[in-house]
Amino acid sequence: METKDRLGGETIKNPVANTKGLSMVEKASQVGLLFCVNSQNDLQPVVDFVEAIGDEMDGVSALLLFLGKSTPALDHPKIFWVDKNDYKLFGQKKDRLKDWLQMHSFDLFISFVQSDEKKCNQLLEEMQARLKIGPPPSHGSQLVDLSVAVPGGKMDYAAFYEQIKFYLNQLKINIQ
Repeated sequence: METKDRLGGETIKNPVANTKGLSMVEKASQVGLLFCVNSQNDLQPVVDFVEAIGDEMDGVSALLLFLGKSTPALDHPKIFWVDKNDYKLFGQKKDRLKDWLQMHSFDLFISFVQSDEKKCNQLLEEMQARLKIGPPPSHGSQLVDLSVAVPGGKMDYAAFYEQIKFYLNQLKINIQ
């Protein structure tokens, strides 16, 4: 299968590396988003993006891992945020995070993570979703079912989301 990249104009051969979830997803009404941010300056673009997506569809939930030093006060109905305080001394998840992971299952889960941060990748791996989409991993392991290149190399949430919607449309998967 060849697909024309909407933003870059390149032809991408076989954009789907692992299609285990594709045949089961025709309509994605429960959509999860994963963000890992390093500073408080990175929070507002995430909040703005989640609000914009929430206006577009109802069943959106975001998981945000804050990796910075000072814990921000973030209270948003569609964003569940975690930080270093949600992990025990040796990296095990505390009950608050474990419960959220167990209670949430998605038709579609989109990762906006470009880092090799271990905790971010563990969260992505542990998410229950019929289809996971995200940027290609730099470390070689395949944590998503569909890897989509980040336009321009630097994460722009809206542009990356448009790229994902383009591929989902090509695969005839509806986002509600």
